[in-house]
Amino acid sequence: MILRGVLEIPANARAIIVFAHGHDSNNLSPRNRLVARSLLQRGFAILQPDLTSEAGDRSDPAPRHERGGILQTANRLVAVIDWLTANPWSLALD
Repeated sequence: MILRGVLEIPANARAIIVFAHGHDSNNLSPRNRLVARSLLQRGFAILQPDLTSEAGDRSDPAPRHERGGILQTANRLVAVIDWLTANPWSLALD
């Protein structure tokens, strides 16, 4: 599984936050970017994965309510957390 997302790590980050969004939003919405920016300014690294589709999916996007539902979103979130665990450099925070 390949997912797209945004990873931002400020200098001297003290922790990483996986910013998961609901089906009525996405990782680049103005509201989510505002919250992420606020957390970055407070010293947190932010990972905002796109949980609505896989990176290689070139088909026309389905409406949000038809994209596999909560189970698929949860599985993608688990995959993101597994990736963080498997890549210790991503957690090397001060």
